[in-house]
Amino acid sequence: MITRIAHVLRAQEVPEAVPIWVAVSGGADSMVLLHVLRTFGHPCHVAHVDHGLRGSESDADRVFVEDYCAQHDIPCTIRRIDLKGRTGPGRSMQMVAREARYEWFNELVATGPARMALAHHLDDAVETLLMSLMRGIGGSGLALIPGTNGPFHRPLIHERKDAILEFAVRHGVPYREDASNTDPTYLRNRVRHELLPLMEALRPGSGKVLGRNVEVMKEFGNAMERMLPVVLEGIHPDADGTSRLPFTTLLKSGMPRAVLGYWLRDATVHPDRIEDMLQAIRERNTGAFFPLEDRTVFVDRDHLVLRKARSAPHEWYFNSLEEIAMQQALHVEYCQRSADRSAQGRDVAWLDPEAMPFPWILRPWRPGDRMRPLGTGGSKLVSDILIDAKVPRDRKDRVHVLEVDGTIAWCCGLRVGQAFAAHPSQRKVYRCTWKEPVHPLGGGPL
Repeated sequence: MITRIAHVLRAQEVPEAVPIWVAVSGGADSMVLLHVLRTFGHPCHVAHVDHGLRGSESDADRVFVEDYCAQHDIPCTIRRIDLKGRTGPGRSMQMVAREARYEWFNELVATGPARMALAHHLDDAVETLLMSLMRGIGGSGLALIPGTNGPFHRPLIHERKDAILEFAVRHGVPYREDASNTDPTYLRNRVRHELLPLMEALRPGSGKVLGRNVEVMKEFGNAMERMLPVVLEGIHPDADGTSRLPFTTLLKSGMPRAVLGYWLRDATVHPDRIEDMLQAIRERNTGAFFPLEDRTVFVDRDHLVLRKARSAPHEWYFNSLEEIAMQQALHVEYCQRSADRSAQGRDVAWLDPEAMPFPWILRPWRPGDRMRPLGTGGSKLVSDILIDAKVPRDRKDRVHVLEVDGTIAWCCGLRVGQAFAAHPSQRKVYRCTWKEPVHPLGGGPL
């Protein structure tokens, strides 16, 4: 085992005799790891986390590690972490404990030594693979334990648990047993003590095969990491962070789930939602909407749209031109009429002051809104105006209307109301300019 670990350290580019932190719980795995690294001549600095979850047993673990380090003249740093208030829906105690550990570990490697050895082994990797398969493969693929990531190294990642225990006995390495490792409350323990023995009974040698499969899956993952950016080459977010994924890119890739998962890698997406999105695309369910934690995904005509969640829009109430000047999207001038009417109905509208008494309301359009657009001879739903103008679905909530006395005078940037358009003979008019906001307008509510 010593020889194998030496090869792993070289493969992980850990220089000989480099100082290194060692995360030591007091269990057999971490104590053997500490023993082996010291045998190789690495100056070791022990980091021990006391989560305080097991009462007197946690205290005994801490004392055991402290005493061992004192006897062997090993620098030892201990952190007591209070996990109260960190749990919540979807956040187990084990999850928050891991997050808290790694927060501290990152602090340690930032101050030096710049590397840390962790005692994960092959059985841990197999258990993690099975748990990942049961929970579902997410956007980032299988949750596999890497041999190294950043400053963290796992020299025992190819070693079986029984080999580690045998090494501890043969070399007289002391360790403590953690009673929580047999608690059936935790899924990992049931996988370890029930599922894996059953698989070994059904097919002898399955443990070894699963260990090999872990390495194969890592290679698949590495290959996918190289391929997926190529598939999505040229797809970049807009200035406001909105991203669009064409259906053709997704469906012609031959691996739509992997592509969609990679595209959504910065969002928290359950695998079931991936399937729902793909089904909506196949059925061309335009308008299908998928809320995520801080993002939203919806199906447009020929692409998926991913954007940041936006706060509820506000309505603006204006009693004068001076109040209008306080926000950015709408600009209004009371000025001489202009012969240039080319911009009428789009970004610039020329409106009749006599038909526009204050107060005015500037607000997002709502389903059911109607107006009588200039030149149509009848009323029309604003939703139909947006369809006619081919406004993308991810931009529809940026469309605002200017309302006067309960009637829409202007669908901003699109159509002017018949009763509000300035007549060519008028000398004084309102020149209204609209600049689509990147986000829905802020400001005080109506």
